Amino acid sequence: MRAISVGTWLWLMLVVPACAIEPGVWDCDGKFGLCRYVSKKSKQEIIPARFERAMPFSEGLAAVRIGGRFGYIDERGEIAIQAQFDLAGDFTQGLAEVLIGDKTGVINRKGEIVVQPMFQRAIPLNSQVIVAVEGTWRSGYYAGFEKLPGLAESSSLLRNAGLYHVAGYWVRKPDLKHVGVFDREGRGLIWASDRVDDRGRALYGLLASHGEWIIEPQYQYAGPLMSERATVRKLVDGVQLSGAVDPAGQIKVPLRTWALFYWVNGLANAQESYEGGAKQALVDSDGNILGGRYFDKVERAEEGDISKVLIDGRWAGIDRAGNIVPNPDNGKVLASCPNGVRVISVDGKVQIIDASGQPTSSHLFEPLISRPTCERPTSVKLNGLWGFVGVDGHLLFDPPAFKNQSEFDGEYAAVSDGRNWGMIDSLGRLVLPMKFDKYLGRRDGLFHFATEGREVWLTATGEERPEPPIKLASAQRLDCGHGLRLVERDGLWGIVDADGRHVIAPRYRAVDCFKQGVAWVAIDSQRQWCPLDPNGALRDKPACRTSHYPTFKPIPLPKFLPRMPLRTAYCGPALILNLAQDVGRFRPDGSGTVSEGVRA
Repeated sequence: MRAISVGTWLWLMLVVPACAIEPGVWDCDGKFGLCRYVSKKSKQEIIPARFERAMPFSEGLAAVRIGGRFGYIDERGEIAIQAQFDLAGDFTQGLAEVLIGDKTGVINRKGEIVVQPMFQRAIPLNSQVIVAVEGTWRSGYYAGFEKLPGLAESSSLLRNAGLYHVAGYWVRKPDLKHVGVFDREGRGLIWASDRVDDRGRALYGLLASHGEWIIEPQYQYAGPLMSERATVRKLVDGVQLSGAVDPAGQIKVPLRTWALFYWVNGLANAQESYEGGAKQALVDSDGNILGGRYFDKVERAEEGDISKVLIDGRWAGIDRAGNIVPNPDNGKVLASCPNGVRVISVDGKVQIIDASGQPTSSHLFEPLISRPTCERPTSVKLNGLWGFVGVDGHLLFDPPAFKNQSEFDGEYAAVSDGRNWGMIDSLGRLVLPMKFDKYLGRRDGLFHFATEGREVWLTATGEERPEPPIKLASAQRLDCGHGLRLVERDGLWGIVDADGRHVIAPRYRAVDCFKQGVAWVAIDSQRQWCPLDPNGALRDKPACRTSHYPTFKPIPLPKFLPRMPLRTAYCGPALILNLAQDVGRFRPDGSGTVSEGVRA
């Protein structure tokens, strides 16, 4: 896959809407791996599972795959545009990009093609103009996860783009070396670059859909418009300055030597410089620094009026007028247990309280690394040292004293003083002395340590035992869910349902569980993996492929897979069966791994 820059990830997180919001989000855990839509809040089903792939709703329509091809459904789940495309994107201002073969074009809400498929990318900018790149479409995504991302997600990957009118002519020839999102309001404005500075770096300006510059290219960085402001950076006499523009592209936050970042809730984070560890501040939309000063750290409020600032190791609140106020998170319950023990936030740290609301310790701990299980002691950290809080909320030993420790696994946890390792029980008693060089883990009730140049397996009382065998839960690997499971007959594989009826007859040397409405099988005559539908029929879409990533379920696996002939190392479940039968062939070089996919 193509590498994506930090700046692009920032745009993705902030500009691209999270999942579908009309009418709900999708999950693809239905029978045969089919997708449905559920309510974002209640998780109740809105549209039943019948789609091989599902995309977010945009302008009341969502792209879905049916029978290997993409079409669109409306909010009731009814077909609005018949499945006929190889891939389909979101709607923007009544237009959507679609893929036919290896070229993209544009359709309207009726499914009519308004721009013939002839581009590498054809991304709607407004109701009349698209951002177009000539050439042949290339995925950039793993097989089965292809998509046509919108401008916000694609901008850093678009090169030699132009503006093309749906009437069939270039508004601006494809001379733009870079493009970027400005806003999502359909006004037809984008950041774009057709020139570089004296160091060869792109200079961005604000370009309108009619092809003319609103703001001439001059910025080395230009961010998306958020909360009515877009951050820009400009090199002046060798010094990088940051400021922000308004929706018209006019400077509203003057350029300064600070490092200014993106905007949310009318505020931007700023640093005194781009150096790591620099002091931080919050800036309002007029460029005023809240409180008139920089702090050790700041956390902007995503909503509301109270943000947070770190002063002398304690988090406090700050309002929009710059006044220091109580931390808005103080007293917030972070976790609670049935016995009444709770974890609450106090000045950016955590405090443990009992059922009556009284602190169980005088200490304020660092934020927990995981939620308490309520059934065994929980790790806490104080002044760089680790300890445990028992299920009653009290420290097992006060104050915490360990340099390192494992989480409790049952009644025991490994602990280290920085030089050696030992073992404690859930009452805080040392059951294995601090004399081991390393703690390596646990298996079948035995503890794995390194000591004096060798590895040992011990009981909780210190008795040495042989290394326990690795259990791979082979039968579990054959379960595909919803009553479906993989079966083998005479070395060939298939899938049966809960009643034992063949969904896919066992005639293939490899079969993977259903996903996205198809099961991938290895077909020897083609030396490829090909998709079968729930009736066992061969499909023409998706296309057969030479490599396939098997469906692995989250159960314990050894670090390395054994070296096995290619003819047997073909399928996740079958591979695990081979492992269970021949654990002795593990190789420390990691040969036989499936991280690169399994070839048919």
